[in-house]
Amino acid sequence: MRVAFIAASFSFSFLSAGAQAQPRDPNVEAARQHAERGQAALAANNFQVALDEYQQAYRLYPNPLLLINVAAAQSGLGRIEDATRTLEGVRGSDAVDDARKREVEAEIARLGRLLAELDIRTDPPGATVTVNGIDRGTSPVTVKVQPGPVAVRLTREGHQPARWNNDGAELRQSEHRTVEIDLVPVSSALPDDHLDDRIDEQPDLHLQEPRDPGGISPTWVWVSAVAAGGLAIGGSVFGVMTKSASDDWAAESCREGDDTDPCGPIETRHGRNALLSTALFIGAGVAAAAAIILYTQMSDGTPEEATEALNDLGVVRF
Repeated sequence: MRVAFIAASFSFSFLSAGAQAQPRDPNVEAARQHAERGQAALAANNFQVALDEYQQAYRLYPNPLLLINVAAAQSGLGRIEDATRTLEGVRGSDAVDDARKREVEAEIARLGRLLAELDIRTDPPGATVTVNGIDRGTSPVTVKVQPGPVAVRLTREGHQPARWNNDGAELRQSEHRTVEIDLVPVSSALPDDHLDDRIDEQPDLHLQEPRDPGGISPTWVWVSAVAAGGLAIGGSVFGVMTKSASDDWAAESCREGDDTDPCGPIETRHGRNALLSTALFIGAGVAAAAAIILYTQMSDGTPEEATEALNDLGVVRF
């Protein structure tokens, strides 16, 4: 399977012919060495080492293209949300040309399909939203998050902090979920030692039903495949019965249109079995085609398929 991110193909050279005549900046040289080790680690699927090396390289030589490789390592570790935010930093850099930005934009969109989406709303609006410990703006806000456990904290001046998590309702890839929270004014708040109880028991926190994430459930693929197999078996059984009727017809030296016993019943049995066999085989073909179509619609990709694509974007010249 492809490690689907864009891991970069590196070209280590001086910035210009004039730069080659000057003493090399030790930070640039050290960054080059870190980036080379990061590239080797990424090629070996050693993503944590690759991430550490690329981050060291970026600290020494803050070229935004190095962030593409940081994102590649983050994706390899399954940290799709982090990888997306890293690429958003590349997209916003003035040092990246428009063609490269378009490629990065396409990768951000593709990675977004591997994430879930939370639409966070508060009454009143304007609360600071923290998701999994990271500041994500003020409400109302829509954020991309890693599928799985999510913890949201909301704070607003004059109101008690509120929390939400998705215990028992885990987010799925590509799912969109809306969270609506009514903030409690300070004047009506309980004493501090009861704050956690108040938050846990807050009656006016509403979670809407999750929107269909758009992907096809694997269950339908299996149902279609099993149906195709069952119909094909039924068609085969009636095909054998049709052949048996043909053999009986030949054994009795029957002629077409002869409706006397036993030729008449044999002809009827042959026609009925042939019709059923044909219908079942047609049904099997339709079910098989449906299974193939549904399978292609099951998923938008995997985190692994995000890393290799990223590895082709960044070309850093030292």
